[in-house]
Amino acid sequence: MRAIAVLLFVEQQTGSYAVAGLAMGVMTAAQAIVGPLLGRAVDTVGPQRVLILAAVGHVVFGSLLAFAVWNDWSTVYAVLLSGLTGGTIAPVGAIVRGRWVDLLQDRPDRLRTAYSVESSIDEVIYIGGPILAVALAHGGYPVLGFALTVAVTGVGSLLLCAARVLSLRSPRRATVHRAESSTPRVSVRKVPGLAAILLGYAGLGIFLGATDVAVVASAGEYAGWILGALGAGSLFAALVLGALPSRLNLIWVRSCSGLLMAISCAAAFWLESPLALALLLGAAGLAVSPTLVIGADTLRSMAPPRQISEMFTWSSSILVASMGLGSFSAGLFSDTVPGWGFLVAVLGGLLAGASGLNDLRLTRG
Repeated sequence: MRAIAVLLFVEQQTGSYAVAGLAMGVMTAAQAIVGPLLGRAVDTVGPQRVLILAAVGHVVFGSLLAFAVWNDWSTVYAVLLSGLTGGTIAPVGAIVRGRWVDLLQDRPDRLRTAYSVESSIDEVIYIGGPILAVALAHGGYPVLGFALTVAVTGVGSLLLCAARVLSLRSPRRATVHRAESSTPRVSVRKVPGLAAILLGYAGLGIFLGATDVAVVASAGEYAGWILGALGAGSLFAALVLGALPSRLNLIWVRSCSGLLMAISCAAAFWLESPLALALLLGAAGLAVSPTLVIGADTLRSMAPPRQISEMFTWSSSILVASMGLGSFSAGLFSDTVPGWGFLVAVLGGLLAGASGLNDLRLTRG
């Protein structure tokens, strides 16, 4: 919801999708750059301190950004404050996935199901968020959508900080924790196979960022419902994936998912009917959750023991950075011809598919 709320708020105040895409891109890029540092801090000093500092900073800078854009300050201020707002987004997803690893250390077969449940909840928000943001924007209150995302992020981070689950560990995990604390840290960037996995996240991010902008630019007041259809497709896929036995090897699904994204957006370029576009992007949504869930499961299996949160934060950072790149690129195209943003999304799908094909090659090799 944050991405679409920022896009709509800035575009309605400035009248330019390029400026809106730039603000959105800088925000996500800052989140991507700072995210791994926050993830390392979580592994080093614990999640509570990081969550508190990030929550306070995000609310302060997000409020300043809303004030600056609302009062038509220079684009420089909007871009600067967008970066500060994005750089103070807590790595909540990485923290939660790290807790799953801790809690299910004795039942690793349940991890894929846990990731699928988490993805399902994310998709429920992804369905409702754009609908609410578009409704507020077209109702004459675009700033409220953005303000809501800032408030929910800040309050949610503080609530997570207070949750008892952050201090829980499975019995086995508690036993090995002291041994892991003496294990030397390594650079996660040197983990074999990481680059190929992150390429899949990059492709997915470009697809999501470009699709957000392309749909808003071409569908107008129907954009929220169309993006909701994308989220509904992803939700359905997450539920199915969580119900499958964990012993199944689903690496091939990642390559098929990327190709489905590319084909769907290539077809969307030619569509004008909102209903047809919603149905098509609903089908494309079937590819989103598998890319996230299978990617998270693969990252967990290759992560150094003491750096699980940092590893997950790298994937989240690449995802949001590429979303920024996709939204900015699609914004440039959309100022000329609204539907051209879908062509950027096609590129993202092809990158995600290439990542999955590389996994297949390594598995068979």
